[in-house]
Amino acid sequence: MRTVLIAGLCLGLFLHAAGVSAQNCSLSFPGSSIRIVSGTLNGQSLDPAKPRVTVDPGAALTGTVRIRVVNTGPSGSVFPVCWTPSWGGDHAATGQSISGDQEPGTTEYDVPVSLTASTTPGTHNLFFAAQWEMDCGDVLSCTAWNLPGGERWNDGRDVADWTNAQVEQAVAQGWVCSAWDNVDGMITQGVPAAAVQVNVHDPVSGVEEGTVALALRPENPVVGPATVRFSLASEERAVLAVYDVGGRRVVSREVGTSGPGWHTVRLGSLPAGVYLVRLSQAGRNLSARMTVIH
Repeated sequence: MRTVLIAGLCLGLFLHAAGVSAQNCSLSFPGSSIRIVSGTLNGQSLDPAKPRVTVDPGAALTGTVRIRVVNTGPSGSVFPVCWTPSWGGDHAATGQSISGDQEPGTTEYDVPVSLTASTTPGTHNLFFAAQWEMDCGDVLSCTAWNLPGGERWNDGRDVADWTNAQVEQAVAQGWVCSAWDNVDGMITQGVPAAAVQVNVHDPVSGVEEGTVALALRPENPVVGPATVRFSLASEERAVLAVYDVGGRRVVSREVGTSGPGWHTVRLGSLPAGVYLVRLSQAGRNLSARMTVIH
């Protein structure tokens, strides 16, 4: 059994080390996936096509999420199924196990959720992930089971650090491309995954997704290309600008042509550091901090 396990794991590592990139990665065993089936959080039913809930800052987040996990890997390979919120500080302390080792095939799980929502308004996520590793520590830290020194946490590459683009990828196909600490260096590989978006309501502006108003929600922290989510109140001229800690403007985009409502703009890669993002329209200015981590 252990020989088969090692062989299966090494096969997965070999497939990824043999030539994948952030733009072109694949699953070790195609067809594997995680999908949101149904669920209720804080009395709000989850839509599998766009699973999301809205809560107040620091509110209790309770309920159940039903997921469907498909494992097409070989018998004898360990396949932990895990979940974690994207907030909460030390990622090593926030992750939880759903199954220590799911056998090949399809299994559905009812995952009980009892958390305190982030106190920071904006978009956060509950991530569900699985991989052919030894345990949930390996999976959620995105670390190969045989990496010298063990799991590497809080380095900006944990599952909890996945970006909005990866959330969209998970919802669309049931797996994401993720950086992975491997014995041969950093690689990119496919990871079966799903996500539930947790929108934390801004008690000051009162702006939620779907509302036509001026609002600003940059991705924070940022790992890789920076993404900013924003809402415009009208078709008037609007400018989205990014400033470094020295007050120098490093990015400026005219975004008024996007029209009223919510939009997403990708700003590209920025050097590691702390930035101020400012959205201006019709004499109003909104600002938010954004931290870039490499």
